[in-house]
Amino acid sequence: MNSSFSSSKYVWKVENFSSLNSDRLHSEMFLAFGLKWRLSIDPKGTHVTYPSNKGRITLNGTHLVIFLSCEEVGSWYTQCNFAIVDQQDRAQTRNY
Repeated sequence: MNSSFSSSKYVWKVENFSSLNSDRLHSEMFLAFGLKWRLSIDPKGTHVTYPSNKGRITLNGTHLVIFLSCEEVGSWYTQCNFAIVDQQDRAQTRNY
């Protein structure tokens, strides 16, 4: 495996996030590493139930879900980082 990676950056600014009513929002397609990518988010959070060591846990719209999908057919290894920036309070920025 080649361990030398190049990097790419894409910024998706979502206007008026707190007042969004849609179930899912998609970014414009963007090019990175010669491939077409798209981000999707569920602004209302996800509604799922999953097992844990504390029993079954239900998330009722309490978590933001971010999807990164490649629009090309094939299989690639990739690694990504996300930053969620609060434009009103930069101290609340979170990196994942």
